[in-house]
Amino acid sequence: MKTGQFFLFVLALFAFSAKAQHTVRGRITNSEGEPLFNATIALKSSHMGVSSTIDGSYTFKNFPNGKNTIRVSYVGYETQEKVVEFEIFQKEIELNFELIYSPFQSAAFVVEATRASDKTPMTVQNIGKEEIESRNLGQDLPFLLDMSTAVVSTSDAGAGVGYTNMRIRGSDMTATNVTVNGIPINDAESHGVFLVNMPDFASSVNSIQIQRGVGTSTNGAGAFGATVNMSTLEVNEEAYGSYSGGVGSFNTQRHSVQFGSGLIDKKFTFDGRLSQITSDGYVDRAESKLQSYYFSAGYHGKKSMLKFITFNGFERTYQAWNGVPRDMLSTNRTYNAYTYPNEVDNYNQNHYQLHFKQEISKHVRFTTALHYTKGRGYFEQYKGSEYNPDLEFGSRARLSSYGLSNVLLSIDTLGVNDTLNRTLPDYASTRTDTLWNESDSSLSRVVHTNEITHSNIIRRRWLDNDFYGAIFNLNIAKGKWDINFGGGLNKYEGAHFGEVIWAEFASTSQIYDRYYDNFGVKTDMNSYLKASYQINKKLNLFADMQVRRVHYKVDGSNNDGRNLAIDDEMLFFNPKGGFFYELSGKEAVYASAAVANREPNRRDYTDANVGVDPVHETLIDYELGYRRRTRNYSFSVNAYYMDYQNQLVQTGQVNDVGTPIRMNIDRSYRTGLETELAWNIYKNLQWGVNASFSENKILRWTEKIDDWDTWEQVAIEHENTTIAFSPSVVAGSVLQYRFNHVFMKRDNRNDFATIAFYTKYVGEQFIDNTQSNDRKLEAYLTNDLRLEYGLKGFGAKEISINFLVRNLFNNLYESNAWVYRYREGGQFRDLNGFFPQAGTHFLLGLNVRF
Repeated sequence: MKTGQFFLFVLALFAFSAKAQHTVRGRITNSEGEPLFNATIALKSSHMGVSSTIDGSYTFKNFPNGKNTIRVSYVGYETQEKVVEFEIFQKEIELNFELIYSPFQSAAFVVEATRASDKTPMTVQNIGKEEIESRNLGQDLPFLLDMSTAVVSTSDAGAGVGYTNMRIRGSDMTATNVTVNGIPINDAESHGVFLVNMPDFASSVNSIQIQRGVGTSTNGAGAFGATVNMSTLEVNEEAYGSYSGGVGSFNTQRHSVQFGSGLIDKKFTFDGRLSQITSDGYVDRAESKLQSYYFSAGYHGKKSMLKFITFNGFERTYQAWNGVPRDMLSTNRTYNAYTYPNEVDNYNQNHYQLHFKQEISKHVRFTTALHYTKGRGYFEQYKGSEYNPDLEFGSRARLSSYGLSNVLLSIDTLGVNDTLNRTLPDYASTRTDTLWNESDSSLSRVVHTNEITHSNIIRRRWLDNDFYGAIFNLNIAKGKWDINFGGGLNKYEGAHFGEVIWAEFASTSQIYDRYYDNFGVKTDMNSYLKASYQINKKLNLFADMQVRRVHYKVDGSNNDGRNLAIDDEMLFFNPKGGFFYELSGKEAVYASAAVANREPNRRDYTDANVGVDPVHETLIDYELGYRRRTRNYSFSVNAYYMDYQNQLVQTGQVNDVGTPIRMNIDRSYRTGLETELAWNIYKNLQWGVNASFSENKILRWTEKIDDWDTWEQVAIEHENTTIAFSPSVVAGSVLQYRFNHVFMKRDNRNDFATIAFYTKYVGEQFIDNTQSNDRKLEAYLTNDLRLEYGLKGFGAKEISINFLVRNLFNNLYESNAWVYRYREGGQFRDLNGFFPQAGTHFLLGLNVRF
């Protein structure tokens, strides 16, 4: 009987323990006893977390049983951890934290001004260094971010090395604001981000934040799809050295050496990296030769920081821009139309940044930075395909288009003068001149003059540009307020010119003659004021106002022979606002509305039809989200509606290098739902999944089609069509398991292994705005498998081997394409190019850190 009663008592005790609602309370202060507002209090190895209130207090409800670790972090302070274990019948524990200020952590203040915090009512995804390193085997950044929500990546060469791109919510890199330590990276004229100029840069990145939609105010071009904010400012307090090397399919090789001094005299640090990446590419001749370096030197005082950063990228990439014609995809997926041995893109870019931070008082911080970027390079092309006298794109070059006189070759029928010692090309025209002897009115001789109007040529198109400026931010964080006032002044100066370096028929040309030459200057000035106000423990209000002035001027001759006289000045006001409300310690909701204005890019001006002036675009972005975090999982859902006015979209025409021409249309929109789930299924088994569902429409637009018979344009009206390259479904999944102590566990040595399975699904995409099934990319599903084995010891801090198999099941798909529609003989026809991605291929990496 007593045994039965005891058994019932144990059952009751177990039931009580299982249902007990434990609570941890406390305060977060600095060493002087001052409260730290909005510090993060998280349950380690889980998704649960809360934030401190205005007086530094926090309440962590529904705390789990057993022994657990609480981690507290706050920008500029050392992270602290404490173990919590409840005794039987104990419901509440008081646990206070006194955080220690660290000048080595305060570097994060520099990028905090342009990032969203945990309570900013924006759609945000943070990616840490560990996650970046796990997939970094030399592929470009879009492929490292491919598993992020609503991201679609693509590669010209088909294997992730060389020219790559990505789209977020269907918007490409020209609509994505990218910064490094708050410094704009987007090209000021084209708005593009050419990550091929920054090879292996991910090896120097400490953290990345992606804000989908308009996001918070930042520096540089306006964000119309997303903001990608990269930081390299974190401090390594201990000296280190590392080597990362790898090999892979398509003769891919990577070598990267990193080093750091650690803290010298507790004030100075030096860090550096040298990298080299080569690959033949999946597509024929699409090889890449990439080199880069990164170096930083910093002084870290108690209240100030001064850090100099420089990084460089050099790329020489064989062009694969033309793609594969649709009718060849089933027979020759790796086809490359370019066969000239030096059909390359050759570019060098140097970046310099000088960052300064000063803590003026306990509540006021000031940061500023100077920057300078120098870029210079060219792409070289052989123009010599099927002759068409009326079509410049894809044909032999018309001499007059390159400022060259027609070539005259003569034959004297009487044999007196013969200046032609070779066979005439089939495209030469002949003119006969009869010469008379005026004295006796008799025939003197007959001269056949052969006129060459076209020629095979080799051209180089150059860019030589300078981008420089300054940014600043003043932060005031006291009581309920967190205020940022900042901005920047940036200037771009860019020379564009072209040279004919060889011609079959050279006419009167001289070496280094320029057939076009123009110079662009762009001044970009902005200022913003952001304010966050904590009304009570649950409700936080956010407001953000930015004023941006852009002046763009171009003078000179364009590559099509037209004279450029662009002089456009625009003034934008971009307000944003919203709220963040904590429903409980686990749940929160947020909502925001944001306005963004963006100027046309260079090609919108230069490719516009005569008499047509592009105007700026306007976007109003509405976001509404919910999130829930528990010990074992975190879940979030976000709904958005992006309303465009005067959006610049493809017209159906292309310019002389095959780039789509764009025009303003009245109304268009993107609306969708995004979900994210991170789940700790078991102790070392995690599953992360995301999905986005969207509708992307143009209400009304006019397609322009060239008629080759009349050389006029045909206009076709369209209504309610899907925006190009905007899949309605994008989803990703990462299932990962970590094994500890696989083979050994000793006092000084232990090992681990990780297996991760990646799945990516991208729905069908139309490659123009006509929503035609004849011009679309089919949906595709890919799977990757990553195996990692690491150990500590043997004289190294860590040794790891990383093996990645991409496209495990050899799915054949295309991730990008272009199309040019024309009419000939009364029939509509397409010229197109698709970009196939590699089937099953692998990358093997070795990392040794000392």
